Parts: sequence; C-alpha cells; structure tokens
Amino acid sequence: MKVGRIVLFIFTVILLLAIMCALFPQEGVHCFNVTLRFPSLEKVLAGHDKTYFDTFQETDEARILPEMVKDSAAMVSFNDSIMLTADSTELVTDKCFEHQLKLNDSYLYLPESQLNYFDKFFASAEKAKTEGRTVRVLHYGDSQIELDRISCVLREYFQELFGGMGPGLLPLSQTVPTYSVTQSVAGDFTKYVAYGEGKRDTFHNYGIMGKRFHIVDSVTFTALGNEANPHKHVRHFSDVKLLFNDCNGNFTATLSNADDSYSEKFISDTTGLDMFEWNTGYPINSMTLTLKGEADIYGIMLDGNYGVSVDNIPMRGSSGMVYTLIDRKQLRDSYLMTNVGLIIMQFGGNSVPLFCDTTSVRAFVSNMLRQVEYVQSINPQCQILFVGPADMSKNDGGEMVTYPLLPFAIACLRNTLVSNGVAYWDMYGMMGGRNSMVKWVEAGLAGEDYIHFTNAGAEKVGKAIINSFSILYELYLSRKHYDFNRDTLSSRNHFQTDSILKNK
Repeated sequence: MKVGRIVLFIFTVILLLAIMCALFPQEGVHCFNVTLRFPSLEKVLAGHDKTYFDTFQETDEARILPEMVKDSAAMVSFNDSIMLTADSTELVTDKCFEHQLKLNDSYLYLPESQLNYFDKFFASAEKAKTEGRTVRVLHYGDSQIELDRISCVLREYFQELFGGMGPGLLPLSQTVPTYSVTQSVAGDFTKYVAYGEGKRDTFHNYGIMGKRFHIVDSVTFTALGNEANPHKHVRHFSDVKLLFNDCNGNFTATLSNADDSYSEKFISDTTGLDMFEWNTGYPINSMTLTLKGEADIYGIMLDGNYGVSVDNIPMRGSSGMVYTLIDRKQLRDSYLMTNVGLIIMQFGGNSVPLFCDTTSVRAFVSNMLRQVEYVQSINPQCQILFVGPADMSKNDGGEMVTYPLLPFAIACLRNTLVSNGVAYWDMYGMMGGRNSMVKWVEAGLAGEDYIHFTNAGAEKVGKAIINSFSILYELYLSRKHYDFNRDTLSSRNHFQTDSILKNK
C-alpha cells in the first residue's frame, strides 16, 4: 500500500471519530441494560490535565468511594479497571482516606499530612506476630488514664489485630489500683519518682516508668488477672519479664504460679541494667515473683508470647515534663531492651489551670516540645502520638465554662508538635470544643469535677482514638495489597518481554 493512501486512511479515521465525539449524546445511548457512552470532543481536545480523582470528585459517586476502598480487594479491582499508574493510584488512595478521616471525625493531625505516618509501627507489629516476639506501646499520661482507662481499649484493639495478651508493664507497687490486674507487694523497698510527691534521685535513676523501687533484702510481688474484665486479652499472660538494675551482682528472682505447677529461678551475676524473662508455655492469670538481693526494680511485664503489649503508665500530677529528668542512656537502653514501637503521650490537663497569659502557654508548649525531642533523640525509630488535653471547666459566676486559655493552648500545642514530626490527636475537638465538658458531665461521660472522665467517657475516648488507627491501618493494608499486585504485574511483564525476545 502506498504511503499516501495510509495517511489518507488515518486522517479519515480521525475525522470519523471526531464526528462521533461531536454527535454522540452526552447521556449515552441506552440499549437493553447497557448504556453506551463516547467521550465528547471537548474532553478529547482538552487532554488529561485533570487527574482521575479530580474528575471523580466532581460526581455524586465520589461520596461512596471511601466506603468502597475499605475492601482492599475492591480497591485493586477499582484500580485495575481504570488502569491508573502507580503514582496516580497512590494519589487516589491517599485522597480517599484523607476524605474518610474527615468523615469519621478522627481528629488526628499528622506531620505534613503523612497518611503513612504509623506504617512503620504497623509493619513492626505484623512482624512481631509472625516472628513470635513482642512490640510495646507505652501509654504515658496524667491521672486521666489511671485505672488502666483508655489504655485498656487501645490494648484490646491492637491485640485483636496483631496478637498478644496480658496487662503489660506494671510497677512493683501500684499507687492507684487498675481494673485489669490486682497486685500486691510484701517486703521493704524505697520508691523514687521523677514527678509528683515522693523522693527524688540525684543521679536521675528513674527508669522507663519515671519511677524505681530500691530493694535491699527480700520482696514478694503477686499479680492476679481480672477474669471479669470485659477485654478478654488482658485477663491472662504467658510471658513475664522483669526489668531491673543489679547493684551487687548477686540478685535472684523466682517466678511461680498459683498452683506451683510452674517455678523457675534466675540469678544475675553482673551489675547494671538487665532483664529476666520467663515463659510458662501456657496462659496463666496469676503469678508470684520472689526477689532477693539489692536491686532497683523498674517494672514487671505480663505479656503474651508474641504480638503487641500496651502499657498503662499514669503519672498523677505530672505536666509531662518528666522525660528529660530520666538518665538518657538508661531510658534509651530500656526502650531498646523492651522493643518499644510506639509512644503515646497524654498530658496538659494539670497545666491548664495554671495558665495566666499567652506567655505562660507558650512556655508550656516549648517545654513539652523539649520533652518530645528528647525522646525522639533517644529512640528515633519509635513513633510518637501526642493526645492533647480534654475540655475542662471552671466556675465563672455560677456557670461552668471552659478555661479561657485552653483553646489557645491546644492550637499552639498541636501546631508546634505537628510541625516537629509528631502526630497529634485532638481530644478537645473530639469532645465538641468549647464548653463541651458540661455536656459530657450531663451525659454521664465525665465526673462532677468537670475534669476527669467516667468509665463510659474513657471508653468513648479510647474508641475514638481506635477509629483513627483503624482508618490508617486500612490504608496501610491497601498500600501493601497494591504494592504486591504491582510487583506481581511487573514481574509478569518482565517475563513476557523476556519470552518475546527469546522467541525472536
């Protein structure tokens, strides 16, 4: 065929297509149960400056996309059907979940809007499950988290996803009892704390919980899981760890359970920070730990063989300015030794009544940032979530109203932390903002002090935080699923290309 005829044929086809674009009805042609559509001439000539998501967002169907992408299989099918590139698919996915975050009122602020901020933690939690080890979530906070409130809700969620059991990290002596475990201690010890009332340590020897218990002779610790606890994973444990500092190199610890079917003794022959670990091989709900010798006890961990452990670490009266008071090397080694993957800080409530002007607020925020940066420098691989203060009310002429500087403090705290690489969860916003505490008290979600939550209120807060994690975890799974399919498709294409080349 001559070149002239080929060119004429091509232009004829283009002309016919242009005529179809111009004349084809925009609403399409309905034939039985099928609607045939053809792109308009305007769209063809305009090119593809808009992303698919920009076009999709303009339609009513965009509202159902967040629900659609919850199912990773549906997401892959959706992506395959429109044949998006890797970059554009990622854009669609991120935009959809960003929209879903807003729809679900998660009140989560992420550094640079990084929806993959917690991916590293999710990956380590999955790996812990498959490799038979434990990754820890440390939930530090003030009296708002006492009794294992809020923490217990988070624990049940993570352990349901990734495996794990037990209440996690416990002090030798608990100031305020928890709902999760009953514990007691017999024998002499001296307690040192970095916050609140108690003895201070000149050498900043406080440990991972901000407090240590110094024993010089013999101490017996007992713990009993609460079988009536509605969160099933916390009731039993099979792995017990003791974090301690042996002062003389002759410290011993013996673990036994209630019916003496398990008993094992460990002996330390070196000084310094160390950890004993016992594994019963089966779930138990009670244990006795007999300690002998001179040592500093930093914590006792009641865990499962693998998965996630969530540790409730309440610091009554603390403003959160505690981390820089703990010896840097000791805290770093403790985090590494116990495999900490996520740290949740929940502070601010104790400082709100003390704010007298904006200068005092900025001073608090600056000091809080210093604490966060200290922890970041100690364990840069660990991710941090800061849970901001709740609404709090004061009596103003017989009316309970929000503390005047609280909204300003929350805005400063949120903006400062997020801009410095820390995720921020807005409890004040989740409650409803200004004067919402009054409504929570009326609904039985907060106490008559207009500061602390009731059990029902704490449960509500915990579930709201879980909602944020759940959305981001779904996105993490979707990314994983997409990467797997993309890699599989890429491998298939390479194989087909190689086969074609070989055949040639």
